[in-house]
Amino acid sequence: MRQFYAILLLIVGMTTLSACHHHKPTPSKALEQTAIEIVKLIAQKGWQALATHVHPEKGLRFSPSAFIDVNNDIVFSQSQIAQLKNHANQIRTWGSYDGTGNPIKLSFNDYYQKFIYNKDYITINPSPANQTLAKGNTINNIAKVYQSYHYQFFDFYYSGSAEYSGMDWSSLRLIFLEIEDQWYLVNIVHDQWTI
Repeated sequence: MRQFYAILLLIVGMTTLSACHHHKPTPSKALEQTAIEIVKLIAQKGWQALATHVHPEKGLRFSPSAFIDVNNDIVFSQSQIAQLKNHANQIRTWGSYDGTGNPIKLSFNDYYQKFIYNKDYITINPSPANQTLAKGNTINNIAKVYQSYHYQFFDFYYSGSAEYSGMDWSSLRLIFLEIEDQWYLVNIVHDQWTI
């Protein structure tokens, strides 16, 4: 009988400890749905609505490759995102082209067409959270850049065409941070096959 009570006490104790141990929740379907809605906003150039998803202090970073360059990527504030249409033709240096190292000097409109919405991502379902579906030669450093945050990302992956044997694949990656129990879009990353 003592063994029975000892085992029962052990089970109750383990259950209590298990219930008290807090894990960060896995990404919800709601966050995935938010990512899908954001891709729709990007496709429609709904910058004011997109701005409501951007953190008011951290802003929104634009990374032209899988390697997030924290020193050189352009970051727009929430208010700058809301007003993008007013500054869409201003030439900026967005980073450098993979392979050549030449500066990416483009207006936002041109950057949008080449590095944000270069494929019809609105027709693509996102990958499961925190999974990339393709990899080029560029280092993907999401985990390193956001290691001190609770983050989730969704990859909208275009697998490429048969004509180019899939070598023209491309990804639109949306990175979210959870800050004070609220998810914010903090980075739009472009990825593709590079030489």
